[in-house]
Amino acid sequence: MLFRSLAAPRRQTLLAQLEKLASHYDVVIVDVAAGVSGSVLDFVVASDFVVVVTTAETTAITDAYALIKLSLGRNPHCRMGVVANRVRNAQEGASALERISGCARRFLGRSVLELGWVWEDSRVRRAVNERVPFLLGYPKSRASASVRKLAVRLREENIVSSRPRGDEVVMGF
Repeated sequence: MLFRSLAAPRRQTLLAQLEKLASHYDVVIVDVAAGVSGSVLDFVVASDFVVVVTTAETTAITDAYALIKLSLGRNPHCRMGVVANRVRNAQEGASALERISGCARRFLGRSVLELGWVWEDSRVRRAVNERVPFLLGYPKSRASASVRKLAVRLREENIVSSRPRGDEVVMGF
């Protein structure tokens, strides 16, 4: 069952169950569909920290900014970060991140943490076809290195860390 097709009462039940899970785990990650549907917004605004993943295409950047704007409108205490996916060069990645974070600063008066980018990498598609996570199937690929770098950045920003159980962080995607 897709989250976007859940009726509001069922979404609320699922969100309540996720909240219970959060008391047992350091991090709960929820990967939601693209866009700004009611389901996506419900999951995003229930999060303490949100990583918005976008590509460098103008329409994707516009959608990412819309998600940030609507999410912060419903939950102004939520922290937001952005990652550019499938980047072909560093300039493309930096530009995508700056376009989103710059708009958030200018129009929302909020900072959005620029978390970096994930390189375009043919080995990701190969791993999908092989039904294996690319981090496991191709650990030395550029995309895998990008994801490891993202994990380090999340630790550096104290979004996730190695800490004793009981300190909760809920993360939504």
